[in-house]
Amino acid sequence: LPLLERFPSLAALPRAELGRFPSPVERLPAAGDRPALWLKRDDRNVDPPLPGGNKVRALEFLLGPVIPGDTVVTLGGEGSTHVLATAVHAARLGARTVALRWPHDANPTAAAVAAESARRCARVLRVPHAVVGLAAAALLALARRPRTHVVPVGGSTPLGTLGHVNAALELAAQVEAGLVPAPSHVVVPLG
Repeated sequence: LPLLERFPSLAALPRAELGRFPSPVERLPAAGDRPALWLKRDDRNVDPPLPGGNKVRALEFLLGPVIPGDTVVTLGGEGSTHVLATAVHAARLGARTVALRWPHDANPTAAAVAAESARRCARVLRVPHAVVGLAAAALLALARRPRTHVVPVGGSTPLGTLGHVNAALELAAQVEAGLVPAPSHVVVPLG
């Protein structure tokens, strides 16, 4: 990992190897008024049908200490791809996932994600919006049990962010190797 090459002290952090990195870069040709774009293809860091994308980067660190028989607790909206990715990759490590979900408007893709998440999670707790905060607090209190790990909404923690820092360092290495020109702008997904 480029991150470990630059910051060897991070090697002590537990990390689950869930994806293949570096993810490839691909040129999208210019079209009309749009200039050519370069894409970092994090959708190719795992083999289908496993959910991948940038979520795997954070989950490698967030699920690092998970061992078979553990429980992973996570939270997200009804059609959360984060909940689905967490459940799938925790299962690869031999853990079960308990998810707290709340309803929201969903298109057909989000509805399919919700159904698949329900199938993949050991337990799904649905709560109305009005009590999400209270239910999350109760669930997080339960997560203090031994061999229980919490993966917060979207995997958004400083630890999870290390996976995305690694993506930036990979891109810098790909620029240095001449695989992609230095970017003038970088666009990243945010939820």
